[in-house]
Amino acid sequence: ISGTPKYTEKIFHEKLKKGDPYHGPFYPKTPEGVMKRIIRGMLPYKKPLGKKALKRVRVYREMPEEFKDRELKDFGAENKLRCKYITLSKLCERMGGK
Repeated sequence: ISGTPKYTEKIFHEKLKKGDPYHGPFYPKTPEGVMKRIIRGMLPYKKPLGKKALKRVRVYREMPEEFKDRELKDFGAENKLRCKYITLSKLCERMGGK
């Protein structure tokens, strides 16, 4: 996630504090859950087409067995990133997730 880690952490912490623990909104604390929630925000998930699209989204923490034997393409994007950023796993760690 681009942006200063401190600011990004503050935004996600504010989202976690919204609502109450019994009635929601419930925000995920795992990297997979956060990523799926981000993707959900980009889709019209309350409409039938968006629901179908969201059901097809699969998010994994590690490379799944079915794709391990395939060749990976390297685009070299990590070398070009010059702005401040925080990884999703580090952000979730700091938020109390796994």
